[in-house]
Amino acid sequence: MRDRVSCLVHPVTTHLASLGDPTWFARVSAQVVTDPALRVIMAEEALAKASSRHVVETLLRLLPDMPADVRQDRAAMVRHLIVHVCAERERAVAEGTATPPATRDEAATGLIDAITGLWTAPHTAWAATDRRPSSRPATTVAHSTAAPPKPGTSRHAHSDPAAPGTAASTAVPQSAAAGTR
Repeated sequence: MRDRVSCLVHPVTTHLASLGDPTWFARVSAQVVTDPALRVIMAEEALAKASSRHVVETLLRLLPDMPADVRQDRAAMVRHLIVHVCAERERAVAEGTATPPATRDEAATGLIDAITGLWTAPHTAWAATDRRPSSRPATTVAHSTAAPPKPGTSRHAHSDPAAPGTAASTAVPQSAAAGTR
């Protein structure tokens, strides 16, 4: 898992490092990825390379017991982490503010640790017919403060088709995150 996550993070951090300081790329990307139409374009661009698609597909194959809606939710979190952690670091460097990880490599390692933990963290199984956690044993169980989806809906009914993943936009298409690829 960690090797696959590294393959998601390192291309982004390596690209940012190649730009030198100061740079605005990560901060602009953080703004662009919040626009629904531009987010789709960034996701398509990020997954244009076969190597990026391969990394996402193999990472998701490592999570066969994770329900599709949980994979989608985690993929969105991963996208936010990569985009916004890089943007925050870029901001701090541009301002001359000290950053907790002293180097870009240390920052990438911390990001890889966090994302690996996110993908491998336990999840709560929700019963399909009500809004309470299932009394059936789940593969993994953890506390969740998020409201469960309404019966017959997904947690991501509002999501666009190009949700979370790799490279510049760090986008994993919903179809891949949902396991329908």
